[in-house]
Amino acid sequence: MVSPTTFANKLGGNRISKDIDFESDNTAVRFSEKYLLNAGDAAGKEAEERMRALFTDEVLAFFASQDKICVEGFYSHLCFYRVRKLIEPEDIPEFMKNGFEMFQLFTQ
Repeated sequence: MVSPTTFANKLGGNRISKDIDFESDNTAVRFSEKYLLNAGDAAGKEAEERMRALFTDEVLAFFASQDKICVEGFYSHLCFYRVRKLIEPEDIPEFMKNGFEMFQLFTQ
């Protein structure tokens, strides 16, 4: 799951599961400052390694350039949304474009 970092989880930490941070370059650091990334129920070093492999430099750059988006994956499903924000009808094409761009990055 990818979700925006909030003031509350900066203060209290992410108690649900471990946040996976990246530090390889400025883009990776910016991603880690803006977002929480965790492997959900799949705990352990192996799950973290799979998440790190999935989040390539291109994926990190995509998220670092976005604001307050969330992505959750479950088996063959991928859900892309914004927290507490309805998408206005006129913004749907751009939002869908962003979602498909993100999907393509994950499937390369």
